[in-house]
Amino acid sequence: MSVGIFLNGTGHTKSMHRRFVDSSSLRDASMAALLRLSGRADSARFDAAEPTRRTTLFAAHKEIAILERISKGYKNILTLFDHFETFDSIYIITDLALGGQLLDRICQRGSYYETDAADLIRATLSAVGYLHDHGVVHRDLKPENLLFYTLESNANLVVADFGLSIIDERIGYGKPVDMWAIGVITYSLLCSYKPFDQDSEVDLIHAIVTADYKFTPVEYWEDVSPGFRISYE
Repeated sequence: MSVGIFLNGTGHTKSMHRRFVDSSSLRDASMAALLRLSGRADSARFDAAEPTRRTTLFAAHKEIAILERISKGYKNILTLFDHFETFDSIYIITDLALGGQLLDRICQRGSYYETDAADLIRATLSAVGYLHDHGVVHRDLKPENLLFYTLESNANLVVADFGLSIIDERIGYGKPVDMWAIGVITYSLLCSYKPFDQDSEVDLIHAIVTADYKFTPVEYWEDVSPGFRISYE
């Protein structure tokens, strides 16, 4: 069995390692290290936030609260196993999804057939429906936050990264923003590019607010059913 550690900053992991048998590095980045450990849990990820960065610490506590509320036993949501704090870090123990991001698969594969895209969107809608039923709005749905457990083509898809999520939807954007994001993801799955990809932030916001997107180049949409385009129009 394996466990992963995702470490933001320079938190100490010595006390954690006593709980596990072995570790190996999966990924290193400027502010993060992802490790795979052998131990008592099936598979997990550790997230550590430095308390000196108050916004990061607050976000970690908020993510824990949300995951505790919604993540147990739902197949399309990253599962929280445990969490604990040391004197300088917070550790969030979740599933380890080694199949990569949906974004990676779009880049590698290009566009999806409608039937395959429908399966992925159905799984995403199922997860989002579960979140909304429990009073949680994700607010950051995008291909980078949709993960696969394995590298298999039919691997289970899970929603991850609840750092921007809220429980009280009266604060900021509510449930409609999740549904809008699913529409953007669906568009990207079917043509392999984003509906909104302006050069400047001002132009991007204007395009989003005015729904300024097109089904071009035409050849990218020739195999997509007219019903899909009509539903967007």
